[in-house]
Amino acid sequence: MADIYTYVEGTSPAKIKVIGTGGAGCNAVNNMIDAGITGVDFIVANTDVQALERSKALNRIQLGERLCQGMGAGGDPDTGRDAAKESRDSIRQALEGANMVFIATGLGGGTGTGSAPVIAEICKDMEILTVAVVTTPFEWELGRRASLADSGLNALKEQADTVITIPNEKMLKLADANVRALDIFKQADEVLINSVKGVSELIIKPGYINRDFKDLKKVMTKSGLALMGIGAAEGDNRAEVAAKAALSHPLLEDVKAIGAHAVLINITAGSDLTMAEMYKAAKYITNETGSQAEVFFGFVIDDSLGQFLQVTVIAAGISQSKPVCLQAAPVKDDKKAAGKVVSLPQPEPENVFQNLKDIFRASGGISVAPSILPGQAGKMQKSTQAEDSFPDPYDMKNATGDNQYESPAFLRKQAVAGGGLK
Repeated sequence: MADIYTYVEGTSPAKIKVIGTGGAGCNAVNNMIDAGITGVDFIVANTDVQALERSKALNRIQLGERLCQGMGAGGDPDTGRDAAKESRDSIRQALEGANMVFIATGLGGGTGTGSAPVIAEICKDMEILTVAVVTTPFEWELGRRASLADSGLNALKEQADTVITIPNEKMLKLADANVRALDIFKQADEVLINSVKGVSELIIKPGYINRDFKDLKKVMTKSGLALMGIGAAEGDNRAEVAAKAALSHPLLEDVKAIGAHAVLINITAGSDLTMAEMYKAAKYITNETGSQAEVFFGFVIDDSLGQFLQVTVIAAGISQSKPVCLQAAPVKDDKKAAGKVVSLPQPEPENVFQNLKDIFRASGGISVAPSILPGQAGKMQKSTQAEDSFPDPYDMKNATGDNQYESPAFLRKQAVAGGGLK
């Protein structure tokens, strides 16, 4: 069964670009570059020139050069929107040739909230598949910032094919009390990293059940709100544990996959992966999503995962108001962990393959879902590095002492206007 396909290293039938806009988006792109993701073009866009200067991306767009003069949007989404419109030609040129674009931003501020819908609209006009991955404010940011985030999310949903939201508040609840603030925000960036890496591997890396970019586009185009879950486990019941972890992570406490119009399921494991394990994982997920969903199933063999089995789920077209994307920590399948899982009936060995065939036939089609983080299961545990306390919010220096968080752009703008800070 060797040489089923011809694969040329470094080639891809589709082009993926990631554009980070605003402060959060630019930081996310920097973290993706640090993560060593290849085969993807990175772009950053900002009204703040100093933020662009700190970016590690080669393609940088200064939004609203005339309007903002490099000083930021002052927390005003209208200014961010107008700045993006002023720079529409530069954005379009940067996105040229892309088949799929990820937009990364944080909602509630000025540049990201205002510019992201404009960027998504440009992608839409260019007929580019567009997925927006955004963060929403903490609970203590109630009021104007929360209202701006809601408005920005609604505007984004009108233009992007798929929107995945990451509530900052839920990431905080999952963290240890003394976890560093920077590590909490990096969790959101890891979601984007996993999403992009998974999709890029879907396109570039051949799977044992393989489909192309058009299959992905069929699922994601105009799917609205989406949910992504990742679970990993080891042990005798690792398939069930991982599947449940992918759908029952604390970040999903107010979101269910039920009602999704399409579900991508991908299983990644070593060469010891069995048919029974694939059946149990897929059956658990399809029971949760409902019979109406079109199922796209795939699997990848990656021996670098060791004894871990990883399940990735993307549910598109869900109706809930607050979908989220997450990275679940691996669970060791000992007696304690297994006791928390509702066991599925063990299929008879001779019926396993027929059961898989039934799932495929009911789906109306078979596709490969993203294979996310192969070889990195050991890195999926959330950070527990402790500090004596949260960093002083007025200490603008990060943990390494680099002065990355100097005065906000709008304060510099006010100072310049008043003849002060230059």
